[in-house]
This record gives sequence, C-alpha cells and structure tokens, in this order.
Amino acid sequence: MWFDTWKGIDFYPACFSHDLKYWCGYPDEEAERLIADAELMIDIAKAGAPKMAEVMFAGVRVGGHEQLKKSFSWGFGRNLP
Repeated sequence: MWFDTWKGIDFYPACFSHDLKYWCGYPDEEAERLIADAELMIDIAKAGAPKMAEVMFAGVRVGGHEQLKKSFSWGFGRNLP
C-alpha cells in the first residue's frame, strides 16, 4: 500500500520483504510484528530516506494491526479463503 520509489530511491526490496513477513505472520505475534516494522524502517533509512522511514514505521504500526483484518494486516496470508 505504498509507492515503490521516491525521489529516485527504490523502496521495493524493503517493502517486499516486509510484506512477506506480514503475509506469513501468526496471530498475537506482536514482538515479531514490531521487529518486522523496525526492519522496514532500518532498510528504508539505509536506502537513503531516513525521514520517510519514520513515516512508514508510524504508518505500519497504526495501519497494519491484525485486528483491522485488512488485505495488508499482519497475518493476511493466513486469512485467505
């Protein structure tokens, strides 16, 4: 649910890795989710966008909780029909 590039910086590898972690997450794995989100923030910062990394971290912490049951929520791959 984010763009792949910004000001010439490629976010796709970091976002893809983060999406895989969210896809296969298990219910109530709050520590694992926090680690996945922190790794996303670190990867985006390393790519050259430290401020964007903070924005993205805040976004996934608020919008990615499993209780929201969205197509991008923690563990969304386990909720497929």
